[in-house]
Amino acid sequence: MTNVIFHPPRHPADMAYREGIVKQLQLLLKDRVDQAYIFGSFTTEGFHGDSDLDLILICRTEEPFVERGRSFFDLFDLGIAIDLLVYTPEEWEQIKREKPVGFWKSAVATLRQIL
Repeated sequence: MTNVIFHPPRHPADMAYREGIVKQLQLLLKDRVDQAYIFGSFTTEGFHGDSDLDLILICRTEEPFVERGRSFFDLFDLGIAIDLLVYTPEEWEQIKREKPVGFWKSAVATLRQIL
């Protein structure tokens, strides 16, 4: 048997939808990460029905960078596409010390801490 999950279309200006996602993230992450940030269109008026959620998580881990997201697969059940970056506290401090350019310049412009 095949299950089909239907997510109704989101209204681009639906702040209640976005705040609901943030609250779910906070509940799912509160005892698992040191810090959590959202950024990109999700935090701006540019958010629309096909937008994804850009998420940065800061936590202590020994996992290689490319494997860290596996610990957070449950977040993909929230019903929104997620671009996930997971950094250690030391890596995050180094990133914050550097002058933002390119990708990071746009990320910093919309960065919002949720945990």
